[in-house]
Amino acid sequence: MKQRFKRISNKLFAVFFALLMIASATILPTGSASAGSIPLQTVLDKLRQDCSGMERDTDQWKTCEGYQLQLNKIAACTDKMFENTGNTRVVGSGHGEREVELWSFKKAEADRCQTLINQNNTTTRRATFYLSGIRRECKNMERDRVRNEDSDRWKKCEQYQFYLTAIGCSGSMFAKTGSKTTGSGHGEHEVELWSFKKAQADQCQKTISNIKKNPSTKAGDGLKAQREREEQAAAAKGQGTEEIQCEASAFTIAWVMCAAVEFGANFVNWFFKEFLTPLLENIPVSTDPRTGSFNAWQAFRVIANILLIASMFAVVYAQARGEK
Repeated sequence: MKQRFKRISNKLFAVFFALLMIASATILPTGSASAGSIPLQTVLDKLRQDCSGMERDTDQWKTCEGYQLQLNKIAACTDKMFENTGNTRVVGSGHGEREVELWSFKKAEADRCQTLINQNNTTTRRATFYLSGIRRECKNMERDRVRNEDSDRWKKCEQYQFYLTAIGCSGSMFAKTGSKTTGSGHGEHEVELWSFKKAQADQCQKTISNIKKNPSTKAGDGLKAQREREEQAAAAKGQGTEEIQCEASAFTIAWVMCAAVEFGANFVNWFFKEFLTPLLENIPVSTDPRTGSFNAWQAFRVIANILLIASMFAVVYAQARGEK
């Protein structure tokens, strides 16, 4: 009887120890999870591809500065991404001939930026800040077409929009909502009033939320996705291969088989999207004590610790009884 009790106690100890390991390692919040944004990866890929051997103050330089600005504002990458290579190029001819310095991106900083763009805690937090700024500040902005002047608020909102395009939000987030008269006397004229588009802002919010669900990206993924989009666009315009119509087949009952196969394919896609995809998401438990998931984990940890201590006492008691 004593030996049987001892064996049962040892098994209980093993089970409760396994539960404790699960509570401590598997269910424990894992901090910031990695995620990815293909549009943001595309910005970094373009910087690697286009920003070598640049002359200062050229269109190429300005474009690369734009890439650097977006990566800095959205992913916290450095704003000193470029360096003088020490090489020069002769430009011009005759009396206008001169040497210009050549600049390129720093590979070490680009590699460091590659790591940063997959940290959703930084990317989503900054993107949310700029989107909140648009919703809060970008209403009834003045644009003076007569004097070709834009208000400071318009310029600030344009900057927010430019940063958000790095993660795939729309670059046309504002719309004209009306006008008003300003000035007096001979200087009286109308200025346009612009505000953000709610639908575009909502879509941008979905883009930010999806960053946490997307897989991490690596160098080259952005340009690959861009090429695929261009090929799809070309095919949509009839520049690619023609789509073969199933119903056009010479098969006698193609009109039945094609409909059945198409229905089956659509059903499988729907089932995968609605039922399987949610089960494949790995969402880490939040460390915020106000959330229910964290409180549930905390309660489970306490229960596991109590059971572990109880099982250890049972094992000690069984061991002591067995030695008598």
